[in-house]
Amino acid sequence: MQIGYLHNVVMTNLRKIMMYFNIESNKQLSEFVDVKEKTIESWFSSKRSPKISTLDKIANKLKIPTYILFKEDLEINDINIYDSIENNSSDSLEKNLRNEYIRRGKTSWNEISSIYSGLLSIDTLKSYHRKKNRITPPLNTLERLSSYLGIPAGELIKEDYNEKNQ
Repeated sequence: MQIGYLHNVVMTNLRKIMMYFNIESNKQLSEFVDVKEKTIESWFSSKRSPKISTLDKIANKLKIPTYILFKEDLEINDINIYDSIENNSSDSLEKNLRNEYIRRGKTSWNEISSIYSGLLSIDTLKSYHRKKNRITPPLNTLERLSSYLGIPAGELIKEDYNEKNQ
């Protein structure tokens, strides 16, 4: 798997957020969010990327929106903590992609696939839109999807993106 720019942004922001919450080590983070320490180490060493669902889990535990992890040049004062939050980036991504396709007048899977110039098969695109057993793209694919669409990745997983951009 190719680790790219988006991975670096997410991991830099996760470090900033760890400092904000006084989480001083990968071990403390692993205990706090219930993810294996070796897994977290592999993210920070760029050997692997976290799944978006795992980022949701971490953000839920910290009571922050997941999309904040995707914000370029994140400043500490950009971090809003909620009393309670239930991130579901997969649902938000599916809804935002569907609405973007409609906005562009793309109604068939062939038309939708043409947006991405062969990046993804129609079956893969369909898997992002299934009601059951939906697949969420890995960070490197999300980065490329957002690039083709001209929409920042963090906006694609934002729950209220389409309400603000119609």
